[in-house]
Amino acid sequence: GVFVDIGVHQDGLVHISQVSKKFIRHPSEVVSVGDIVQVMVLEVDEKKKRIGLSMKQVKQARTGTGGDIDGRLGPLAPRRRQPRFDAD
Repeated sequence: GVFVDIGVHQDGLVHISQVSKKFIRHPSEVVSVGDIVQVMVLEVDEKKKRIGLSMKQVKQARTGTGGDIDGRLGPLAPRRRQPRFDAD
């Protein structure tokens, strides 16, 4: 997946399944670090300090069910079950 700086304290994470409609092996097939992308907020978990984002659903649903926002891509997330969030 990819971390996206959406302008709040915690970066959001776009799971690899939410990067593109088509199958990709690695997010770098579609995006690069520093790209400006549009994302939709899927989930906010304040307790775990996680923000779940989608890039593919922005194009699918422009109905206002989520928050479409622009963000800048940070480092690509390593392939792990749980994303790592560094405390500032």
